[in-house]
Amino acid sequence: MPERLAIITGANSGVGLAVARRLFEDAASEQRLDELRVCLACRSRSKAETAKKELEAEFGPDIRIDLIEMDVSRPTSVYRAVETIRSKYKYVDWLFLNAGIMPVSRVNWSAFWPPYPSHVLQALVDGGQLLECVDELTEDGLQAIFATNVFGHFLLVKGLEDFLANQGQPAHVIWTSSATALKQPFDIDDIQHVEGNDPYGSSKYAIDLLSLALNEKLNKRNIYSHVVCPGLIMTNMTLRILPGWIWYLLYPVAFLMRLINGSWTYFPYCGAEALVWLAKQAPEGLNHSAKYHSRCTPFGRSYVETTKNVLSQDIALKLYEKLNQLAGKFET
Repeated sequence: MPERLAIITGANSGVGLAVARRLFEDAASEQRLDELRVCLACRSRSKAETAKKELEAEFGPDIRIDLIEMDVSRPTSVYRAVETIRSKYKYVDWLFLNAGIMPVSRVNWSAFWPPYPSHVLQALVDGGQLLECVDELTEDGLQAIFATNVFGHFLLVKGLEDFLANQGQPAHVIWTSSATALKQPFDIDDIQHVEGNDPYGSSKYAIDLLSLALNEKLNKRNIYSHVVCPGLIMTNMTLRILPGWIWYLLYPVAFLMRLINGSWTYFPYCGAEALVWLAKQAPEGLNHSAKYHSRCTPFGRSYVETTKNVLSQDIALKLYEKLNQLAGKFET
């Protein structure tokens, strides 16, 4: 069998590292470790090295694992990574666009007030308006959340779109989105969310739109795109919001919430369920308008739930063109 290649952004921790671990785990169970190569695309070389050593300790020193330095918030870094990928590999089977930031400034406790049951439930299921993020400008003059979560990944796909499916087999682009990807905070005339107050929710809605547009643009090249919500999990992004001991006290709440819809996946390993499940599917046969959710039963068994993503194809294509125009300002 030919080697299968997965590139994972933001792979040194959290869901990204869990995806790498689960890909190797599945390959080991099928005795196909020699048929899998995983590339960890990370901003920090030292953290990527630590993740690589962790995986080698678990699956053996001979696993095929590479590192590429890439800061998705910096177009120049993405362009360098594109050149490295194109020179190092012949094709890509799975491109997991997972890197992201959620710089939370505070918990918005007013989201629980007035204490209508529906408000409280929504906040507990998907975060609702519970967290307030603070944004800033990058050195390139971009809004940091937009640059990291959306634009850098767009540049990566754009730089590889004539390369991804070179082996004649479908290439699968899998985005880490969120249940907080709501229409309300997104404005097609303010795609970087300069004026709004929910840059994270806007960026995740933009991801859903962009995935839809990519299918329109790239399916004819045998490239397919889908979005995933990993659920509510404990990662580096969420652990610093509240003291660690509070998160552990919340674990019984996770058990109760899973009785409702299983969105509290809690651990990155469980949050990676939908991403790894998608990697096992024939992408051309999937619903391109759906969102795939990682879920857990009360006792921790992972499963995947599919919901319909109600999106405007026209707005999606407008976003694609706006990103394309913005990309032109950074191309050399």
